[in-house]
Amino acid sequence: MSPKQTASQQRYFVRLAGAGHERGQTVIAESVEEAAVAFLELGPDGQDQDEVRIIVRPCDEGRDHCLTIDLMSGEARACD
Repeated sequence: MSPKQTASQQRYFVRLAGAGHERGQTVIAESVEEAAVAFLELGPDGQDQDEVRIIVRPCDEGRDHCLTIDLMSGEARACD
C-alpha cells in the first residue's frame, strides 16, 4: 500500500477504450467508478464526444471493467 492509499482504496489501471496501454494511467480510488472519474479528471485525449468508454482494471485483480460515461451528466453505466 502506498503512503497516499488508505485501506479502503486500491490501485486501478485506467484507459480509454480502444487506446493502447501506453496511454493509460494508474490511479488510486475506492471503486471502479471512482477510478474512471479520477482518470477523466486527468484530461486524457479523446474527450471531444458526448460519451466515452473507459476500461478500468483493478491492479490486483486483472479483470477489465468497461464503463460508458456521459460527459454532460456524469452518469456511468456498464458498456453494452
